[in-house]
Amino acid sequence: MNEERQEAGLGIRRRGNALPHRFRGALSRLARYLASCGAIFEALSGRFELRPAKRAYRYHRSSMWSFAANPGGRASRAILLAVLGIVALDPGAGILAAEACIDEEPDAYRTENYRSAVPCSLSGVRTVSTEEMQRLVEGASPPLLIDVLPSPRRPKGMNDDALWFPPERTTIVGSVWLPNIGYGLLPIVEENYFKENIERLSAGDFARPMVFFCLEDCWMGWNAARRAYRWGYGQVIWYPDGTDGWARQGLPMESIIPVPRDDGQ
Repeated sequence: MNEERQEAGLGIRRRGNALPHRFRGALSRLARYLASCGAIFEALSGRFELRPAKRAYRYHRSSMWSFAANPGGRASRAILLAVLGIVALDPGAGILAAEACIDEEPDAYRTENYRSAVPCSLSGVRTVSTEEMQRLVEGASPPLLIDVLPSPRRPKGMNDDALWFPPERTTIVGSVWLPNIGYGLLPIVEENYFKENIERLSAGDFARPMVFFCLEDCWMGWNAARRAYRWGYGQVIWYPDGTDGWARQGLPMESIIPVPRDDGQ
């Protein structure tokens, strides 16, 4: 029983080729926690099963576990949740929860709810983890790094004559900031701004590697990468963990300002 529980498929899917190293030990500790509670589960319910999850998982903030028990197994479910809660809250365990990425890739740009679970991949585009991103940035020929976080907006209701200082944007060292190009529907001025700047930054080289990113669980990076690929750029890379994932690893960051806009952009 314990062996079956440890080997149960939890539907975890890795981004790229690397699982963030800080989660490997966490998963091992979680398996040991569940295994150690096997006798309790069996005594209370007699039957307890972890089912393979129907969706892919990536490491983030909220956990979703697929399991089933017989009608009399409410106690076992409660204990499972308690065990998971203890593991998650234990500072020594180092476990962060997981939020599902979308296994089925949409066939159109995202036009709403941009801060939500993103696809696990993007057709024609390389998807990289933080470890892979770090290797790219520190390599001999780093790619273009394009931050697509939208520009901060002046708070609604603020008087026109009131002073307002936009929040500072801290991003991966060496990045350029092209705000607002990750929306699903781009006005012509935004599309011109996007096209002209990546053409300038790549010196017209459609084979120049370029990485698009935003924040974690942000569709802006996915949209921008998809659009650049559809325009014919052949070495497009998407970094879904964005500056959140980069900062979490304590990697170098710097403050930047948006690339200025010319007339007509």
